[in-house]
Amino acid sequence: MRMFLGPLAFMTVFGMMSGTVRGTTFGAIGTILHWIALNEPASYLVVAIAVGGPLLSYFLIVSWPRRPEAENPMIQYTREHPEMPE
Repeated sequence: MRMFLGPLAFMTVFGMMSGTVRGTTFGAIGTILHWIALNEPASYLVVAIAVGGPLLSYFLIVSWPRRPEAENPMIQYTREHPEMPE
């Protein structure tokens, strides 16, 4: 995720230089905030699901127990002295 922060910051800075992009972005944010204020009880549930879902998924992936790596089945066929030539 950290490797995307640089390009994301770069795109944001140069995107916000344009008046059209800035107006569209702030207009969309204003529309979303207005919708949240109008549909007060239900919108909080939608926002909680939209924010909580990815967070819950992240914590599940990070805290999931790791599977032990399987042993190599060909280990029984190795020579006893691998450094000796044939």
